[in-house]
Amino acid sequence: AKFIMYKGADNSKEYAVVEDGKFVRWTSTRDDATKLVTDTQGQIKVEGLDLGTYHFEEVEAPEGYSLDSAPVSVTLAL
Repeated sequence: AKFIMYKGADNSKEYAVVEDGKFVRWTSTRDDATKLVTDTQGQIKVEGLDLGTYHFEEVEAPEGYSLDSAPVSVTLAL
């Protein structure tokens, strides 16, 4: 599966640009977001994020599966 990661909501969404598994910057343009690909265990790893809440939106489902329209939220906290 392929996902894009963002923070914020509605008109204030910022999308993640990731290179080699490391967060690089935020962009306000959805099309510029990096498509993150799950590994064989269905996981995504992104390094260099600050504490906070992030959302993962599936943009491409594996062959034979339906696209999940509900974003998955993850909160990084101490």
